[in-house]
Amino acid sequence: MKLLPASQHQKMPWKNGQGESLQIEIFPPLADFSRSEFMWRLSSAKITGRNSFSLFPDHDRLLSVLSGGALELNSKTLIKAFSVFSFSGSDEITCELRGGDIVDLGLIYNRKCFDASMRFELIDQKPQSLKLSDGINFVICASSEMILNESKLEFLDTCKFEGEQEIRVWAPNSKARIGIVRILSRKEA
Repeated sequence: MKLLPASQHQKMPWKNGQGESLQIEIFPPLADFSRSEFMWRLSSAKITGRNSFSLFPDHDRLLSVLSGGALELNSKTLIKAFSVFSFSGSDEITCELRGGDIVDLGLIYNRKCFDASMRFELIDQKPQSLKLSDGINFVICASSEMILNESKLEFLDTCKFEGEQEIRVWAPNSKARIGIVRILSRKEA
């Protein structure tokens, strides 16, 4: 397990210059994001107003809202908290806020080389086991604090796992949401 604390996520400008993201991890590690010279990138952004998404040809994207209102894309698709929207990085997307500023979670990945998924689980005070599949798995604290194995995680703290594993999670205070992002090389699929 590799811990990626929210306090150490790197602030990066959006490719289109309209905002900035907190980069959780990029692959390869020294890739130039602004030139789209990466295979995948996991990040979070605070969206405070209308804007357009950067274009990433040859990439697909997964997007969810973690906190705040909802995000409306191209005046037709509404993304609410913990729902996942999949789209092509070539799609021209504009967004509007519905109900206030939001914090999102997004993955951009090269569709020729990788498959990916994003899902959310509701956990409570009773410890439960979750099985992680092969590939690279990121477990993200998507709401209030949680315990993963023996580590306390707060909002946007992330743990990275490689390969199949079983983890134990619970919420010390009441309930919490966790995000699980899986990236699998097409060679392994």
